Amino acid sequence: MHSNSRFSSVTSRIAIVGMVLGGIALVAACKKGESVPVGGECDSRDDCQKRNDCLKVASGKSYCTQSCIPSANDCPAPTKCQMIDLTVSQGSQKVGAAGIPRCLP
Repeated sequence: MHSNSRFSSVTSRIAIVGMVLGGIALVAACKKGESVPVGGECDSRDDCQKRNDCLKVASGKSYCTQSCIPSANDCPAPTKCQMIDLTVSQGSQKVGAAGIPRCLP
């Protein structure tokens, strides 16, 4: 009976460790945490690799993006350097900028 008790204790410890590690893996899977490459969908800048920008486009989707040089073709595949117009809200005013080059799908 003594060895059965030891086996039960070891089994309980393994089960607890498994539950803890499983919980950690589940939490990690829920957060994107700077893992989304340029061109991937994002919810915020925190999702994007290298803390690139998370930009919402006209379709309503948001993508990780970075600046680019149109003539250099310097965007990672499958994105392309596109000229976009930006509108930024500053209090009650909206400020726009036209022709900003960004890597987007």
